[in-house]
Amino acid sequence: MLNLADAQTTLSFSLPAAANVSVEVVNTLQQVVATPASNQAFNMGTNSLMIPTATLANGIYTVHISAVTQQGAIYRTSVQLLIMR
Repeated sequence: MLNLADAQTTLSFSLPAAANVSVEVVNTLQQVVATPASNQAFNMGTNSLMIPTATLANGIYTVHISAVTQQGAIYRTSVQLLIMR
């Protein structure tokens, strides 16, 4: 995911079932610098979430996405976010 000087970027993801989703943006020192979603309910299918980037310095970040369904299934993935201004 590349962000060229926008104040925010859109994260799109798909869920196989409705789930509570947490999203964290982590810098290269493994420090959490943003939490756009914390245990937020999302529907099954394609979803999107705005990630504010105005306060992030140029660099590479990892976006960790975790989802827990009502049945207890856990899904996790990570994507890279590159900020260039």
